Amino acid sequence: MAVATDDLSFFSTGGPVLTRTELLSFQRTQSRPGGKNERRGLDPYFAEDKNKETIHPSRGGKIPKFVMISNCGFPEQSHFQVLHLLTERMARNYKTEFVAEIYRGGGAWLKEPSLDEEVARYRDPVKLAGEEVVTQGRLSGETKAHLELPLIPSPDYIEIYRTTVNRYWDGVLGGRT
Repeated sequence: MAVATDDLSFFSTGGPVLTRTELLSFQRTQSRPGGKNERRGLDPYFAEDKNKETIHPSRGGKIPKFVMISNCGFPEQSHFQVLHLLTERMARNYKTEFVAEIYRGGGAWLKEPSLDEEVARYRDPVKLAGEEVVTQGRLSGETKAHLELPLIPSPDYIEIYRTTVNRYWDGVLGGRT
């Protein structure tokens, strides 16, 4: 899913990573004042950036900022390290800004009826994060820290999650073979 405003693009990895059409559509032209048609977004040709790395040069125009939102079935937040790095790199290559990220490990619990209360407590900072991105252009440190907390406030969160998921699979598969 991708949702775009004038200043931001929101991404979810529930499907393929998508970007605004302007970012990757090399053939798009935009009529400009004075009748001149000019390509916008990124140029398909290669150039070198200040770090001596190959990039696509900008064709001008405003490139939207990035917000990455994703969840995964593994409980640890560390599983998002590569996605974080990829999103930072995309923002750098597109000459824009990566303004917020919301990652939720243990995503299976987001739909677990017995955890409705815990998930509701998690949704409040998610909503606040959306408000902050729209009104301030980024997440506050406090909101980001709140979003990184485990869904269940327990030092045994990871083991509880693993045990619960394994019990689920025992029920589906009839136990380990």
